[in-house]
Amino acid sequence: MTYSKPIINLQKIENLEFPLKQIFDKLRKLDHYRYLDKDRFFSEVENDIKRKIIKGWGAHNGKDIIGIILYKIETDKDSRFPQIFFKVIDKFILIKKIMKHLSIVKERINIFLIYVNEDKEFSEDKILYRLLIKILDEAADSHMSCIYYTIHFNENYIKILSELGFKNFIRTKMKLKTQDISNTSVHIPLDYSIIKWKDCYYNDIVHLLYNSNLNNIDSPIMFEFSSIRSTRRFLNNLIYHTKNGHLDINSSFIALKNKFPCGVVLLNRIQSDIDFLVYIAVDDEHRKKGLGKMLLISSILNARDAIVKEIDAYVTNSNKHVYTMYMNIGFKPLFKIINGVYIFD
Repeated sequence: MTYSKPIINLQKIENLEFPLKQIFDKLRKLDHYRYLDKDRFFSEVENDIKRKIIKGWGAHNGKDIIGIILYKIETDKDSRFPQIFFKVIDKFILIKKIMKHLSIVKERINIFLIYVNEDKEFSEDKILYRLLIKILDEAADSHMSCIYYTIHFNENYIKILSELGFKNFIRTKMKLKTQDISNTSVHIPLDYSIIKWKDCYYNDIVHLLYNSNLNNIDSPIMFEFSSIRSTRRFLNNLIYHTKNGHLDINSSFIALKNKFPCGVVLLNRIQSDIDFLVYIAVDDEHRKKGLGKMLLISSILNARDAIVKEIDAYVTNSNKHVYTMYMNIGFKPLFKIINGVYIFD
């Protein structure tokens, strides 16, 4: 009688022989998905897998799915070149590789879901390790610039990701009910003023966002602000594109020193009565003066007057000052996530 040693089988997600419902039913119970419209979210994921917008790998033991990784490929294109240029080179693999080598086109893998279901044959560590190695190999072969991820919090995932060279940041999703805002007393320092968003300061704000991010704890995962061009693209999308909400110009504020921008808070209106706190930036030379708190409170009070009932935000846990400020103002923590990155040399 021969004994067949069990193995972890890996398959591309679109070719997986087992229904994803097995995994999705377990994911629905996690805190990370508690506040989502789960039916809509997982239905969209399944549809995007069929349309090959979402890619990934599944692990199975011959009987059941024991792990999956799902991701999208994101592309950054040098804005100095017209879009028609990139449409043409997409048809030529060799030219596309050269464009990647010259950093004119940068592609990255954005992982948004990892789940491992430990079974009696394989530990969670072993399953996750196999899946991540597969993604690393695939990214290297495709000349990706990096792998980026936003996934639900799991201590063991952090351990394995760190062992493989990923840089991890624990972040907390927070929510403020605007009627519960507290500690609203602020003092505006001499020579400073706070005004609502004005388009005339657009270029100054682009440079402020970029420069303030350079020394931030979580700057490695803030791809939006990795260059002046990407920062400009981010702000354009926030102002002019409405797919994921739009800039709440009545509740986004700018701090001025002698009429020059030195701080900004940006709110995104994602629903009629819900805003998302996109970013707070204060120039290095003007920090430790209470400008961040002053901007945030001005923004929240104005949003509340505009019938915004809730404001959502993410904060990096290791940024103790900002985390404490949010808590003191009245934000409540909901759940933790892991943001991280693996950058290829």
